[in-house]
Amino acid sequence: MLFVQGINTLLQTLFGTRLSAAIGGSYAYMVPIVSIINDPSLAGIESPSLRFRNIMKAVQGSMIVASSIQVILGYSQLWAICSRFFSPLAMAPVIALAGFGLFDRGFPMVGAPPEVAARLAATRQEFESRQRSAFSARDTSKDPELDQFMV
Repeated sequence: MLFVQGINTLLQTLFGTRLSAAIGGSYAYMVPIVSIINDPSLAGIESPSLRFRNIMKAVQGSMIVASSIQVILGYSQLWAICSRFFSPLAMAPVIALAGFGLFDRGFPMVGAPPEVAARLAATRQEFESRQRSAFSARDTSKDPELDQFMV
């Protein structure tokens, strides 16, 4: 999705209105989609292809319902009344924080074979455990500078 957004923005900048407007899709559906994927009732399905089909059916059904609600809000002008309270300066950090929260979920799994993703996750977990043990084993009273500056 991000790749297609970049292509759309590039085409808009080169051939469209020539304004540097970022054209992209909505990330509002990411949280429900991730929760559907992690649903325990779907996780119990043994066959990966059957599990994928059931997850896709659930995602498509939820997107149809959610988009219907958005259409109703749009045509009733209720969203226009509410949207004047949201400025771009207020919404950009919210969208960035949502993206940063999803980064850990997607980075080790997207674009890598399962073996590489598992090795990356194990390496990260080992690094975090070593880091925790190093900080817990260190006596901070011996280093007053570190206590002062909270390094």
